[in-house]
Amino acid sequence: MVVVQLGIAGAAALLRAFALGNRLLVLDDPPVSGFAARARGADSFADATDIVLAVVVLVLAPCFIVWLWRAAKNQQALGREPERLGSGWAVGGWFIPLANFVIPVLVVQDLWRGSDVAIAARDPRWRIADRSWLVGWWWGLFLVPLFVGSGADADRFGQDLAEARGANFLALIAMILLFASTVLGSLVVRRLGMRQEGCRAAFGGLDAG
Repeated sequence: MVVVQLGIAGAAALLRAFALGNRLLVLDDPPVSGFAARARGADSFADATDIVLAVVVLVLAPCFIVWLWRAAKNQQALGREPERLGSGWAVGGWFIPLANFVIPVLVVQDLWRGSDVAIAARDPRWRIADRSWLVGWWWGLFLVPLFVGSGADADRFGQDLAEARGANFLALIAMILLFASTVLGSLVVRRLGMRQEGCRAAFGGLDAG
């Protein structure tokens, strides 16, 4: 389910990137007859895709947090102790200002370490297992769009056109990075699930499903 929702979020990010690209094309047109109508149309399209993306993210967020909590409970069932960040942090870490830029990725990296089937159950050396580049890139690409604006309207005729183009270009790049993040996020979910299933087969347990 989470993988499907990540795919939908990726499609929404691409749709918004298309809308921002369309707005850039309008901004590149000379402000002659018909420019105002094209500008308003481009802005309406971009605003609509912004709403679609926001709704998709609002649906995805709680589902992803529940998935992360379940994965953390699975790790407990695998005997990965002592834990650095338990299942409570898998949920609460998202709601602590500033710290929520770091805690979720630390939780996922610990889950990745704990799902290393080469390390026996209840062996504390799982805490120093290798981290995943896949998790790191997923999180990094996810964070970038959070610090980039949503672009500038094309129908604000008093604004500096170069500034508007720059703002929309940055927003376009952010949407492409967000799409890449959803692809990597899908791989993280799939591979982590496979790794935990492998540990369950090797160790037994995994009661939390």
